[in-house]
Amino acid sequence: MKLSVLDQSPVPRAARPADALRNTIQLARAADCLGYERYWIAEHHAIETLASPAPEISSREWLLKLPGFALVPAAYCSRITAR
Repeated sequence: MKLSVLDQSPVPRAARPADALRNTIQLARAADCLGYERYWIAEHHAIETLASPAPEISSREWLLKLPGFALVPAAYCSRITAR
């Protein structure tokens, strides 16, 4: 069975959005080590408790820190997914 992770980058109570993005990177690395097929980052807008409104905004940092990640423009309008 192939499993994927869907992350919304939630901002923990008394934390900053930058902390949530660091948590996202840690979770992506853990998912990769555990053999998950894909790691999806949800798009959301105007929700203060979620750190990234669109994956494209943070994609450069994630791509630099997570070399197994790539943008998938043809299939998913530039969404991020694990290779």
